[in-house]
Amino acid sequence: MRESRFVWLLSLPLVLAGCLTAHVAAYFLVAPETRERAEVLSQTGHAYLAHLPVIGAALATAALVGLGRVALASARGRRTPRPAPWLFALLPPLAFTAQEHVERLLSSGGSPVLEHAFAIGLLLQAPFALLAWLLARTLLRAAVSLGAALRRPTPRATAHLAPEPARRSEPPRRSDVLRRSPRSPPARLALQP
Repeated sequence: MRESRFVWLLSLPLVLAGCLTAHVAAYFLVAPETRERAEVLSQTGHAYLAHLPVIGAALATAALVGLGRVALASARGRRTPRPAPWLFALLPPLAFTAQEHVERLLSSGGSPVLEHAFAIGLLLQAPFALLAWLLARTLLRAAVSLGAALRRPTPRATAHLAPEPARRSEPPRRSDVLRRSPRSPPARLALQP
């Protein structure tokens, strides 16, 4: 059960990073000019995007901690669950919609639903969520492989790898040697001493 928390610790930052990336990409598509984009972003409550590197570093740190914990769990022989696809499918559009509404409430008011940037941002959530899900699966596989490589062999597994003690062999009897040899004398001569 603890391993699922570590998968969430990796998955949630990737979901949020994908959501934010799609959010920013939507504004780059709507306002390709730098001055125009800066004006649109400042009017719609996106001033916090100036702190995107700090937000990205915090998300990356959480994801790295999750990856490390998954690798350790795998090294201990625990089974790691897969990332939940529903999290990547549902959370980005919901988070984006909530984020846009909060931004409008804090800045200019009104609903962003009828804006062009909102529609583009909502459509971009699906491909970025898919990329985040694929990245999460790839990173989890790498962490599990790393943990498996670090796993120490169990004592039971090494017991069968130990060399067998040498057996004391007796020399073959003369009569056995003579019977098996293709060039042996006839059997009645071989039995005579």
